[in-house]
Amino acid sequence: MATRNEIEQIKDRLNIVDVVGRYVTLKKAGTNLRALCPFHNEKTPSFMVNPELNIFKCFGCGESGDVFAFVQKIEGLEFGEALEQLAGQAGVALTNDIKAPSTGKIKERELFTDLNSFVAGLYEYLLWQSPVGEPARAYLRERGIGEAIAKQFRLGYVPDRWDTVVKTLAEKGYTLSTAEKLGLVIRSDRQDGYYDRFRDRLMFPIFDPQDKVVGFSGRTLKKEFEGGKYINSPDSDIYHKGQILYAYNFAKHQARLSEELILVEGNLDVIQLHQAGEQNVVAPLGTALTSEQM
Repeated sequence: MATRNEIEQIKDRLNIVDVVGRYVTLKKAGTNLRALCPFHNEKTPSFMVNPELNIFKCFGCGESGDVFAFVQKIEGLEFGEALEQLAGQAGVALTNDIKAPSTGKIKERELFTDLNSFVAGLYEYLLWQSPVGEPARAYLRERGIGEAIAKQFRLGYVPDRWDTVVKTLAEKGYTLSTAEKLGLVIRSDRQDGYYDRFRDRLMFPIFDPQDKVVGFSGRTLKKEFEGGKYINSPDSDIYHKGQILYAYNFAKHQARLSEELILVEGNLDVIQLHQAGEQNVVAPLGTALTSEQM
């Protein structure tokens, strides 16, 4: 099992309001937040989240606990599985793996998702913490996208340079040939060099149903541009655009409750509707739907 210190690190880094808010619409109720309980049908909200204590409780069905208990219950997971999922979201490395050592394809998939998550963190830093992200921050304000929902979806930005990701990965010791397999960088014709696939774009991480980053979608901020408004990661061992719907990881629970999944055209449409409380909304990652997405 993980150490107590690692578990506490996860709790410190993850706000239960953000985690629970992916599944239900929370509204202020004094010092707490209130919602319709996701664990039983009710018309009057009795599900409460206390952000100071980082706990939840439903006064209707009696379910209660911390962020681990919530994810276990709502995803139908064992504690170890919830621990691993939340550790990935919090960026906490577990020294004692709760599962058998990974080998072969499983280990490679973990390497790929870890690399994607690292790059998503780089894009987030450039959007929120760097002066180069101001045009993207201004664009989000113009579109009415609040900081809280943008951070929930882990939006980021990459400037108009050819080597932002290439240089960062090289400095951190990542293998650029691995990044090439994920479509993060493209091999140059000159001297086996690489350059960034995404440049001057608002970046949308693409998650699988387990909240792991499997790819990216980048939207241009230019009024006049060549090529597509959106560029998506190419298919890889962990990402097949015909099998994934954007934001399904955020929409799946509400879709199960309502037995309805709303499909819209673009990523920003999805985020705006989630911000407005419509949490069963997704979008295709391309111009056409496949039978696997329907």
